[in-house]
Amino acid sequence: MIEARVQLRNVTRALERRAAGVDEAIRGEVTRRVNQMEQYLDTLTGEFCDNYKPLSDKQRGYEERAKAVLKRYAEATTEEEPPPVTRLRLG
Repeated sequence: MIEARVQLRNVTRALERRAAGVDEAIRGEVTRRVNQMEQYLDTLTGEFCDNYKPLSDKQRGYEERAKAVLKRYAEATTEEEPPPVTRLRLG
């Protein structure tokens, strides 16, 4: 998403500065569509930050805790059953 944002800004700058030889109507339409893409990207980035990033962080934490629990089990000297993964908490 960061790369897409940078590319859109580069297109905007190019249209603002080096638009020599580009028809004004075409330049205006391209600029309008680039602005639409920027708005969409802003919405998508906001949704990612608000929803998916926290969930991803929780999942990463869960996976690390599960790995630690399984490592303790593997290194244990007793003959106990493996821990059920469902007992690990997300948070």
